Amino acid sequence: MKNIFLFLVSISIISFSACIKDVAAPTLTTTGNTNIVNFKALKTGTIIPQNGSNSSGTIELGVDSFSNHYLKLKSDFKSTFTNATLIVSLSSTADFNENTSASIGSVTASSEKYYNITLYQFNNATYFILYNTASNTQFGNAQIKPL
Repeated sequence: MKNIFLFLVSISIISFSACIKDVAAPTLTTTGNTNIVNFKALKTGTIIPQNGSNSSGTIELGVDSFSNHYLKLKSDFKSTFTNATLIVSLSSTADFNENTSASIGSVTASSEKYYNITLYQFNNATYFILYNTASNTQFGNAQIKPL
């Protein structure tokens, strides 16, 4: 009797699990200690190299499923000068200026990277700027435009 009961329970579990609908998992990107779920780009720009740098690539500003705002360096981002002195800024002007530019973080590799930004920065930034603090030289910028 015990064997028949276990057999029926096993058949029920198998039958039930076959009826469960597969649900697509959300797109999860990890950056530092932050999990970004379903990033959606709302603005974009293409980096124009400046002052002899080879900086290039695409940037995006957008939101995730939790309404957190991000600046994203896409996977096509390149710069041969990647250390703590190359900073990423958002600005209301095409040239770096301490009064109009908000430093977001440093560039440590030529690759995709997300930077957490504020709603104010998201709404007011019209330019992305790569700036080398060691040489006080701008390595590139991108005009930010809505998609």
